[in-house]
Amino acid sequence: MQQLVSCLGVWFFLQLPNLGSGTRVVYKVQEEQPPNTLIGSLAADYGFPDVGHLYKLEVGAPYLRVDGKTGDIYTTETSIDRESLRECQHLFPGDPCFLEFEVSITDLMNNSPRLLEGQIEVMDINDNTPNFASPVITLAIPENTNIGALFPIPLAMDRDAGANGVASYELMPGSDAQKLFGLQVAEDQDEKQPQLIVMGNLDREQSESYDLTIRVQDGGSPPRASSALLRITILDMNDNAPKFEKPLYEAELSENSPIGHSVLQRGKWKEKERKEERGRKRKEKGRGKREREEREKERGKRKEEEREKKEESKGERKEERKGERKEREREMKERGRERGREERNRKGERKERERGKWKKEKKGRKRKGDERKGEGERKEIEREKEERKGERGKKERKEEEKGRGKKEGEGAGERGKRKERGKKGKKRKEKGR
Repeated sequence: MQQLVSCLGVWFFLQLPNLGSGTRVVYKVQEEQPPNTLIGSLAADYGFPDVGHLYKLEVGAPYLRVDGKTGDIYTTETSIDRESLRECQHLFPGDPCFLEFEVSITDLMNNSPRLLEGQIEVMDINDNTPNFASPVITLAIPENTNIGALFPIPLAMDRDAGANGVASYELMPGSDAQKLFGLQVAEDQDEKQPQLIVMGNLDREQSESYDLTIRVQDGGSPPRASSALLRITILDMNDNAPKFEKPLYEAELSENSPIGHSVLQRGKWKEKERKEERGRKRKEKGRGKREREEREKERGKRKEEEREKKEESKGERKEERKGERKEREREMKERGRERGREERNRKGERKERERGKWKKEKKGRKRKGDERKGEGERKEIEREKEERKGERGKKERKEEEKGRGKKEGEGAGERGKRKERGKKGKKRKEKGR
């Protein structure tokens, strides 16, 4: 199954949706993405459950990070710059740039780790402007150069690759020199070579130099461009015969003039100066030819060195990755065994804690039972005290009622006696009458 997913400027291409031997995952991401940009989800892509697996990034830091629970791969604060990656330093134009990564996936049920290898293809964006090595480019052209002759112009460099690299050169309008010079671009598989073409007759006696503006532009969207001053120096050639200013010269000479006395020195070049001028021009012409040959040799040598470095770096990275992979597998196995021991120790400690907790709870229950028993006894004692107190209260109330009845009886008897005495006294009074 092949899946294509697009998310916030990020694409990925997934192969082999099972973790078999030699499984490799290939994602695609544009360079210079902001931190925490989602590149892909290993758990979702491979159908793992959301729980029960532990994901760990083994190779890929500091450019990547992996969520330990979901397997989501994100960018980090360290920006992925295609032009700065070591893996992309010796690539030819148009070659893809890959960032290697490895993730260990551990099943928490049986502590069995598995290693997943993958690549992230870093897609180039137009984040660099093409520039010439110098703001002023100087070319020396002999004045007797034939029309149609070509002179190479130093290349502009662009750190971006592919369509974002150098796309075109042009001479800017607005100079009289465009009547004499034009621009032609020779293309091959690796580069575009700008060449100045002579379109008119040159004469150093009319103008010793010409200034043009050359502009370079890349193929990005939007494009980036820069310019440099192209200064053309016209070299003098021996294209004019010496002439006398007049067909006839007259001079006066004294009869006693010494031998070697100058008679006439006007209108003729000195032979010594002419020889020196011709020698200087030959040297300049030979020097320009040698410099062009040396530049071509240096360019070929540089291409060959880059090709050799690329092959060597590929072999070295392959051997390094192989050794690192074996070391990581050994470390993962050791970590798996260590996790197994730790898990067994944790289980033993958990059992001990549970046993201690059970004993503690048992003691607590016993203590609570004793406390409840003591509490019941205290309540029974309190109830007995309350009952005795109630009985004493009843006795006191009975005695009080008995005392009140006795007092009331004594009072009633006293009243009866007084009443009886009153009756007797009344009878005695009546009898006395």
